[in-house]
Amino acid sequence: MDQTVIWITALSIALVMGEHQPNFKGQIALITGAADGLGFECAHQLLRDGLKGVTIVDTNRIKGREAAMKLNDAFGPGRAIFIPTNVSNEVEFEVFWITAALSIAMVLGEKQPKFEGKIALITGAADGLGFGCANQLLKDGLKGVTIIDINRMKGKEAAIKLNDAFGPGRAIFIPADISNDTEFEVAFQVSMKHWKRLDIVVNNAGIVNENNWRLAVNVNAIGTLKGTLLGFKYMSSAKGGRGGVILNMSSLAAIVAPDFFPVYTATKSFIIGLGRSLGQDLYYEHNRVRVVTLCPGFTKTDLIAPERFVNSLSDALSPYVKQSALEGLKNFPTQAVDNVSRACAKVIKDGSNGSVWIVENDLPAYEIIMPDRDSMRKTDSYDVADYIY
Repeated sequence: MDQTVIWITALSIALVMGEHQPNFKGQIALITGAADGLGFECAHQLLRDGLKGVTIVDTNRIKGREAAMKLNDAFGPGRAIFIPTNVSNEVEFEVFWITAALSIAMVLGEKQPKFEGKIALITGAADGLGFGCANQLLKDGLKGVTIIDINRMKGKEAAIKLNDAFGPGRAIFIPADISNDTEFEVAFQVSMKHWKRLDIVVNNAGIVNENNWRLAVNVNAIGTLKGTLLGFKYMSSAKGGRGGVILNMSSLAAIVAPDFFPVYTATKSFIIGLGRSLGQDLYYEHNRVRVVTLCPGFTKTDLIAPERFVNSLSDALSPYVKQSALEGLKNFPTQAVDNVSRACAKVIKDGSNGSVWIVENDLPAYEIIMPDRDSMRKTDSYDVADYIY
């Protein structure tokens, strides 16, 4: 069936909301200035009248996110998304139209991520991105999820929340320190004993700690490596498993290399290299396990709470590191956890083996192409005379 897209501006709201309400079943709307007021009320009414989905466009990021959340709470998850845009800015508005096409495809949802019958294991899932990913996968039909986290109290609370939301027995919590090899593998074994299968591993656990670089490396790099190897061990078709997918959580920091947390950046760069190398046919053809990598931009979690974030940094190599970080927090665009959660589901389902994705600024995730070394060569980086003896 053909899908119809309705483009709506604030000036046309009165026409759309006339006395004789039409039926908008299966259609998609895009409404500017819809964070509140008439625009929001129009979106609400159209959804009430059967609209399949709506894209909210507004300059107010806080109100825009709140508006989308209200609509999704009222009409069901995935019915509304928010794209922050200043329509009076020509460059920003032009970028918006490109993004709008992606957003419409996402709202139309002809191929929404579906994980019926699947079991996932997610590290660092007591809160933040890990919890958000667990929540999204369960929304999309996941049979069950194992939450692994070092925080016992939050981990138990997370499992209770998920079971309250999706039904008893959908989530279990196993306390484990992923930097401890024995604890980590025992967690996999307990999960396998409980669910009898494993289909998805999300290596999400990570920390920022520039003052204790060894701990940061052990959690971010070694922990992700161990989780990846365990994922292969318990999902590999060559070892009696059904195959599966491993999603490793890197960071936009690995791409842009900010100056204020070099250790964190290095560990997240390690994750990209790991995923690209293991995500090749040599390994997939033998194990039937895909490896994909997601690089979120700054996301509103406890990890970037200003005081906590700055205290995790080190001025040992420069007295201006913390100052640079505070400026970075002001200038870097942030996004909601829900946006990253949707990206997790998208990449797990559709990400090709070895692919690397970025999700930032409350926009849909996009895959990046890693350039070959010849294209990266600086043309004036050497002199022919250097090679003549």
